[in-house]
Parts: sequence; C-alpha cells; structure tokens
Amino acid sequence: TDLNMPEKNGIELIEELMRQEFKGTILGCSAENCEKEMQEMIAKGAKEVITKPISMYKLVQALSG
Repeated sequence: TDLNMPEKNGIELIEELMRQEFKGTILGCSAENCEKEMQEMIAKGAKEVITKPISMYKLVQALSG
C-alpha cells in the first residue's frame, strides 16, 4: 500500500486490513522518506516499507526476506 492515496492513507488501509484479519503480506511504499510514517506502517502490520522508485530487486527482497 502507498502511504499517500486519494481516499485513505496507507496507515488507515493497514489498520482496516488488520481489523479484517487479512492473512497476506502487506508492503508499504512511499515516494518520500518519512521515517515516522514508515515506522508506523510497520508497527500497524506492514512487513516492510520501501521507497519509490521501486526496483525489481527491492521488491523481490522485501517479499522474500
């Protein structure tokens, strides 16, 4: 999920997914290096947060690590 989206932010989406007991992997992403928000995404349930632009290497590493 992206940190900044039109109708809700990534943190809100992660909270909603966790309330629904989502079992998949949640990855956060952001064009900005906002350390506080990135840490909050992880605290709420994201496996990892990566910054844009997202390379294939970063994506594979995040999903497998």
